[in-house]
Amino acid sequence: MPVLGVVAAFAGVRFWPYGIILIWFGLCCIVLGFAYLRPGLNLFCKTDTGRIPLYMSVIAFPYLAFTYVVWRVNVGLVSESALIVIDDNLIVGRRLFPHELPRQVTHVVDLTTEFSEPSGVVERVAYQHLPIMDGHVPLRDRLLQTLEELPEDAVVYIHCAQGHGRTGLVAMALLFLRGEIASVSEGISLLQSKRPGIRLNSAQTGFIETVMGRG
Repeated sequence: MPVLGVVAAFAGVRFWPYGIILIWFGLCCIVLGFAYLRPGLNLFCKTDTGRIPLYMSVIAFPYLAFTYVVWRVNVGLVSESALIVIDDNLIVGRRLFPHELPRQVTHVVDLTTEFSEPSGVVERVAYQHLPIMDGHVPLRDRLLQTLEELPEDAVVYIHCAQGHGRTGLVAMALLFLRGEIASVSEGISLLQSKRPGIRLNSAQTGFIETVMGRG
């Protein structure tokens, strides 16, 4: 990400003043890259009600706008279902539009830092924000606290942007805490049998192994 930022910034300088948006985007990417050095960082200051403040939306506009466009294109072009039911108390998937949220959901755990949660979702359920940068991991204690606060009878919807890496990591942690899986391989097999697109990178795999007491 920092490399992309540097390239974009230099390209912007070359085409000054028309390249100012590239410089802006490049600086956002550079800051974002360094943010990955700190797990669980809520870089865009997203609130407990799921909103990215206006001032942060302005400061990071090029990156946030780019991310939103990519997300919308994926939603429109990818044939994958928006969500999938894992069991009676757990549903996982991508960021949803309000009308897509299943009626039975009582709690939403939002893992994105880069999107505001639609107000139509937040107003209908008990909402929790667990900030995780795309492709990264959360703070271990924050993860466990968030999941342990969920009532036993809660019907939980866990989502990131596309419902793959971050979602798979946190869903696996919840299944482990509930005693429904005993290993990472078992968790991956279960989740991928329901949603094949779920993939954990090496950092996420190492993290969940640590959570399960195997790292």
